[in-house]
Amino acid sequence: MSLRPTPLLKNQRWYARPVASMRTLREKVKNDIMAKPSAGFLLLGYFLLIWYVFSIVPALLLLVGLAFLVYRWEVRVLIVTTGILLLAMALLALFDQIEWTRSMAMYAFFFLIIWLVSRLFLFSSDDP
Repeated sequence: MSLRPTPLLKNQRWYARPVASMRTLREKVKNDIMAKPSAGFLLLGYFLLIWYVFSIVPALLLLVGLAFLVYRWEVRVLIVTTGILLLAMALLALFDQIEWTRSMAMYAFFFLIIWLVSRLFLFSSDDP
């Protein structure tokens, strides 16, 4: 199943494309999780362990990174998320929200690292 954007039809609204893409993405994620339920249980176990040892934020970030590696999802989503977080960081810096800016910078950095590790892992596993 491809996640390429569908062209707009003559009578479609501008918001029809993102909604269709999100439905396609949701269906792909659902099908992948149903195809590999043991990987999902393993990810859930790692999530609960990290949550118990550290806190919820590192557990969620690790869960996202491992899910992208295990299910081989499209890693462009991670770099888009990083860009959105960087834009939010810039807007928060304009309004002198220092603590929120630091948090957004930390999350953007984590998503950038998850994207980089995912790209390296998928690049190295694709080569024969």
